[in-house]
Amino acid sequence: MSTEEEKWSHPTAQLIEDDQIPEQRQLKIALVACDTINNLFNAYSNWNTLVRSVAWILRFIKYKKSKVIDSFKFLSVPELKNASLSIIKRVHEEAFHEDIVRINTNK
Repeated sequence: MSTEEEKWSHPTAQLIEDDQIPEQRQLKIALVACDTINNLFNAYSNWNTLVRSVAWILRFIKYKKSKVIDSFKFLSVPELKNASLSIIKRVHEEAFHEDIVRINTNK
């Protein structure tokens, strides 16, 4: 690295054709989609417990995005309201998916 860039050696790469690769195998991929939000909803039978768990998850996501640590040990009222609205919004998106798509395409 102490020499100039023009004096660096540039190795040439040789491309190998697909039929020349001796151990070429077919790759099979399985894609599984799971709705973790519905799993979370089904895990709680109590509304308050669900709201609090979603609020903690939203706080964690906020922390991971901003890296700002909230010094509060307890959830605040705005956090609980935001969690409630997030749950309601998610349920509405699932229940009225066709209507939402139809409204958005007409804009």
